[in-house]
Amino acid sequence: MTDVGGKNNVGTIFKIKTDGTGYDTLMSFGGKSGNPEGSLISDGTYLYGMTSKGAGTYDAGNIFKIKPDGTGYTDIFDFTGQNANGETPYGSLYYDGTTYLYGMTSTSGVSTNGYGVIFKIKTDGTGYVQLQDLSSLTTGANPQGSLISDGTYLYGMTRSGGNAGYGTVFKIKTDGTKDTVLFNFNYTNGGNPYGDLISIGNYLYGMTFTGGLNGSGNIFKIKNDGTGFTDLYDFTYFGSGINPYGSLLYDGTFLYGMTYSSGASIYGTLFKIKTDGTGYDTLMSFLGTPNGSGPRGSLISVGGFLYGMTGFGGTGICSGGCGTIFKYGGVAGIEENKEILDFTVYPNPASNNFVIDITANEKQVLQVFDVTGKLMLTQIVQTGKTNIEASKLTNGIYNVCLSNDNGIINKRLVIVR
Repeated sequence: MTDVGGKNNVGTIFKIKTDGTGYDTLMSFGGKSGNPEGSLISDGTYLYGMTSKGAGTYDAGNIFKIKPDGTGYTDIFDFTGQNANGETPYGSLYYDGTTYLYGMTSTSGVSTNGYGVIFKIKTDGTGYVQLQDLSSLTTGANPQGSLISDGTYLYGMTRSGGNAGYGTVFKIKTDGTKDTVLFNFNYTNGGNPYGDLISIGNYLYGMTFTGGLNGSGNIFKIKNDGTGFTDLYDFTYFGSGINPYGSLLYDGTFLYGMTYSSGASIYGTLFKIKTDGTGYDTLMSFLGTPNGSGPRGSLISVGGFLYGMTGFGGTGICSGGCGTIFKYGGVAGIEENKEILDFTVYPNPASNNFVIDITANEKQVLQVFDVTGKLMLTQIVQTGKTNIEASKLTNGIYNVCLSNDNGIINKRLVIVR
């Protein structure tokens, strides 16, 4: 979606092929809904999303569904603002796979100051339940991201509020009970998160927009019980970029994300980092007119490429550019992470395979997993160069693991084209 533009200049829903062709505007918002700020989700039949303004008589936003071919648009729920069910949602919905959509609004609710609400609603628009009316000091305030779930709890962040005023990490049961603030940001440890959390094992990972060591935001992890907070990386103005305005993506080895501004070009960066905070690498700096600036939102991975959008830049006729859709990836062949390990992986130009070069002096078991953890192939390899049948793998990102009698000794990421 876009939050402006289209026939009524209040945003659009679009589709585009992964090679950049086939762009089609499925719908232009207007009338009862407009200015969507989040992303779309799918239940397999419909796409669901929210707008931040212009729904019904209250101008408070709505929840809608639409089929992927652009038909069947339905306004299933209108937010009604102050002292009611919330207004101005900035994030996306979460679908539980069977019955309910869960989400948050950034303002209003019963609280006098309108700090936002957490809610659930059925996919047909019935059964709206306000799970939590946010109350600044107690729960945090004004969330601008989305919820995730482990099946029992919903997890999210607020942009402000909490005991220091810089936002919180919280969890709440899907029935609205046992709401708990897991962590309070205090600027020193990060502040004002604008994106979503992701879950890896027992840890939640996220980013803050401000605060941290350099005041420019950070990457952190925290256990889902609220313990073990770790500041993994602090962004820097002229180096890695500043002010991340979205969420992280995990491929099994690295976390990928974007910063909204600065870096080598001041227009933002695309980066990767390991889950332990090591291996930070700026993959790309946005350049404004050529490839966009001010990336907002999150990345997705399709066929070994990263895809995302920028809020500005590009060649559009808007002031500062209208934004871009981009993909990032290497040239044909095999890419590997820049690490010094006890084995290396590189393309075999004679075939659609890759070669593994082992320096250890013993027989190894090689296993290749896709990003979901599914085992794709197993092969016994010896010291030296061994040809691996990558032709059996579709385009994508894979983890190559070597193990001996003592367990896994190392692994690295490869991208098969």
